[in-house]
Amino acid sequence: MTSSALEVSRVDDQRRWNEAVSNLPAGHVLQSFEWGEFKSRQGWEPFRLLFSRGGEPVAAASVLLRRLSWGPWGVMYVPKGPALDYSDPGMVTAVLSQLEGLARTRSAIFIKIDPDVPADSSGVTRMLEGRRWRASAEQIQFRNTMLIDLRQSEEELLSAMKAKWRYNVRLAQRKGVEVCQGGFDDLPLFYGMYTATSARDQFIIRPFSYYADAWGTFLTSGLAQLLLARYEGELLAGLMLFHFADRACTCTGPQATGTGISCPTISCNGRPYAGPRPEATASMICGARLRCRMRKIPCGGCIASRRALEGSFARIWGLTISRSPGRSTGCIRR
Repeated sequence: MTSSALEVSRVDDQRRWNEAVSNLPAGHVLQSFEWGEFKSRQGWEPFRLLFSRGGEPVAAASVLLRRLSWGPWGVMYVPKGPALDYSDPGMVTAVLSQLEGLARTRSAIFIKIDPDVPADSSGVTRMLEGRRWRASAEQIQFRNTMLIDLRQSEEELLSAMKAKWRYNVRLAQRKGVEVCQGGFDDLPLFYGMYTATSARDQFIIRPFSYYADAWGTFLTSGLAQLLLARYEGELLAGLMLFHFADRACTCTGPQATGTGISCPTISCNGRPYAGPRPEATASMICGARLRCRMRKIPCGGCIASRRALEGSFARIWGLTISRSPGRSTGCIRR
């Protein structure tokens, strides 16, 4: 099928999908083939739509569908997507049209997207609102995305931090805190720290089986690495680092309690470590929530002061599909 001179196809080949997404603007690890496969084991059905022009991929959307327990309805979500050039109004319009159509044909009561688009992108906001999309009050991913340029030297990265953060990183180094790569056998220990962190900071986490599946999927595929900070053999903190295309991404950085060592998680974050091929990783994505309701989610990845970051503050947008007997129309329920 075609839409605005775009060829739209559903892709089920892992290599083809990841190669296409990794070369698109705003490509994200949550749009990877592996994330869709992982979510398919958690009750979601992935639809991977590739948009091409002249045989060349120009946009992609990994759409997740989850059926409700009652009736034929479901909900749709495009995590950190769709991936495309948001400066191209025609492209944005064509992709949104396809997503709206998919939501209607699959009986979704709403569809949500949350691409990394700068908050000051007024043109994108107007296009979304013009199609009756609205900013969602319920966030799924971190509300804010910050990018750190890893092409800088270690000294440049440290100099951009607040003085207290620099002090903590160097203190950990002087104390002999070691950061090493962990493996599958370390996941229970990592989850134990995550459990302790959730209890300390009062936020909800999922069972170990969920994270073991997610972390294990990306560790196996080579798209994630577990970093662990130890002091005299004692585990202090950890960090799960995902990498996809030219970016690394972190949002989980638990810390043990009662260690007597200040800020070991910063020691993990403070290393310019970006996977087995650090020269191929141009930036790190850090998640942060400015406001939290019901749940407190820790920032686990902001390693520099705000002035040193290129802020890319994404909002979650949703379209509610209103349905009545005998007809299906798209509208926004305020």
